[in-house]
Amino acid sequence: MKSSLKVGITGGIGSGKSIVSRIFQTLGVPIYNSDDRGKYLTKTSKNIISQIKKEFGTDCFDSNDNLIAQKLGIIVFNDESKLKILNHIVHPEVAKDFAIWLNEQTFPYILKESAIIFENDIQKSLDMVISVVSPIEMRIKNILARDPFRTEESIKSIIDKQMSDAEKIRLSDEVIYNDENQSLIAQVLEIHTKILKRSNGRLQTS
Repeated sequence: MKSSLKVGITGGIGSGKSIVSRIFQTLGVPIYNSDDRGKYLTKTSKNIISQIKKEFGTDCFDSNDNLIAQKLGIIVFNDESKLKILNHIVHPEVAKDFAIWLNEQTFPYILKESAIIFENDIQKSLDMVISVVSPIEMRIKNILARDPFRTEESIKSIIDKQMSDAEKIRLSDEVIYNDENQSLIAQVLEIHTKILKRSNGRLQTS
């Protein structure tokens, strides 16, 4: 049985990558959301939980032994070295989870959604990568509407720490522009057609 092409989809905070993923999903494309699965596994994987307790202490858990994600977040996002430790704990488990999920897919290609594909060299395990880019002003507006607890200054600080759109564009195979000037649906359909042709070509030569 031919395996599905592995396509990554990434973009900075507020770029609209989740909206784009949902458009692909309406076309029947299976979506694996690495960020969501990582959060789920952090709360449910015995291996991850035991390592978090070892590295960060039991104070990150409540009286019922449930992870207090906000508490852990404050610790790691204020200390880059601790964030790396957490990533080294979580990412291998996400990779295993993705491999199991991928083995169950039959569509010609799948989308692996992650905000940090290039930052963590995930692209090396993928067949191609799509980046979603959007003007900073639009990204800030989207995030404020989605996360009213954030401030414009805090959002700008997050954006400044992320890889620039210019660098993402340089590293990507395809780019989708979420700028209200170009149709997201039309861009998705064009790329969808390209990937299906590529997948069919691989089938014919395999």
